[in-house]
Amino acid sequence: VKVALLEQFSFGHEHGSSHGNSRIYRMCYDDQVYSRMGIRSLNGWKTIEKESNSKLLYQVGGLDFGYEKDMQKVIGVCQANQIHHELLNASELKKKFPHINAPEGYVGVFQKDAGILNAVEAVKTLIALAKKQGAHLFEKTTLDQILPSSTKKGCYDICTTSGRIFTTKKIVMCAGAWTKKLLKQVIPSYSVNLKAVQMSYLSWKVNSDYLDHYRNGPLFIHWGPFKVENDDDSTSGFKRDLGYYGFPIFEPESGNFHFKASAH
Repeated sequence: VKVALLEQFSFGHEHGSSHGNSRIYRMCYDDQVYSRMGIRSLNGWKTIEKESNSKLLYQVGGLDFGYEKDMQKVIGVCQANQIHHELLNASELKKKFPHINAPEGYVGVFQKDAGILNAVEAVKTLIALAKKQGAHLFEKTTLDQILPSSTKKGCYDICTTSGRIFTTKKIVMCAGAWTKKLLKQVIPSYSVNLKAVQMSYLSWKVNSDYLDHYRNGPLFIHWGPFKVENDDDSTSGFKRDLGYYGFPIFEPESGNFHFKASAH
């Protein structure tokens, strides 16, 4: 076995962050690393769509907006990474996107390549392509510990709770919300400060006057510090940098008159 994928649940499960029909794909970030990853991944998604003859990425465009002072990092990253974008002032925002509230002093960055990635279908497609290219996939397989191999020098033994052992030179760990627990198991001396937070979203009913804008409009992300009140996690009372985000009408379960949005 050259490549083995171990999954503690069933493939396509609902316990992680890759469940659901919509995830944001974008290049515009306030961070250079994330932005460059977004740029590099676009060709990857296009290749995956071509090889699988499927549609996964819906490029509806993305709008980042907020007061000019809160948008400087996003604008700077777009310019530094030479991302093609349209910079809009408040009046231009209102004209191009009348469903977006843009008071005086707001600016917007519209980027045409951003879009909606169908997460559920993406996972199914990646599993199918991995199998096609010879990878061996094991679901309901839980990691117990990782040890220096007892049989091969320079390798590691991945021990599972069922007693099966996989010996390998390289390990890629993508544990998501279980990262802290997993690291504690395999590297007891290593401590990392991570906290898993469950994010929720709402489906908002769209006023009939704005239906066309939400059906055909872009993803949107509002930037700007805001204070969290009555929050039950450790960030209560602190200012966060990202206000909220939303999708055009896309989620099948939300019906034809609702859009998905959430605080972040």
